[in-house]
Parts: sequence; structure tokens; C-alpha cells
Amino acid sequence: MVARYLMPPPPPPTRLELADVIYLVQVILSNISKSYAKVDVLLQIPVGSIPLNNGFFTQGKFVELSPNSTQVLQYYFYFPQASDVPLAHFPAQVLP
Repeated sequence: MVARYLMPPPPPPTRLELADVIYLVQVILSNISKSYAKVDVLLQIPVGSIPLNNGFFTQGKFVELSPNSTQVLQYYFYFPQASDVPLAHFPAQVLP
């Protein structure tokens, strides 16, 4: 599993999160085996952010992966205001 965060250039050093900027997260799941894989994926957006595009704060997904296949899960969020302190963000979790 790979989680990739696609966003604008890094924020200025005085701010950790940019306000009113749309962030896209892509979680890439790969099954490199010769058999089907069934996994549960837990997705969460960072504390203090707002989900976009019919998004969610926390969501569990059941995913079935064919042999030698890849599936991409993506979601969007934004921060309504900038923060000078780090906000908690929990990466995607995959359970077999």
C-alpha cells in the first residue's frame, strides 16, 4: 500500500497547513500475489480539515483485489483556516 498526497507546492515555513487549498490523497493498493485478496481499509482525513466531494471524516472500505492488480482510492479535503501547530493525521490502515 502506498499513500500519496498530491497538493500545491509546500506551504511557507511559518504555516504547516494552507487554508482554503484542496488536498487530494491517493491510497494505492496492490496485490502482487496469484490469488484474490480481500482487505479492509481505514481512511481518515486530518484533524481540523473538512471533507470535500461527498467525502468523509473517517471511512472503512472493504476492497477485493484480483491477482496482480492495483486499485486506487482517493479523497479530498481542505483546511478552513491555517494552523501554526501540527494537526494529527492518521495514514490509511489496511487489515487482511
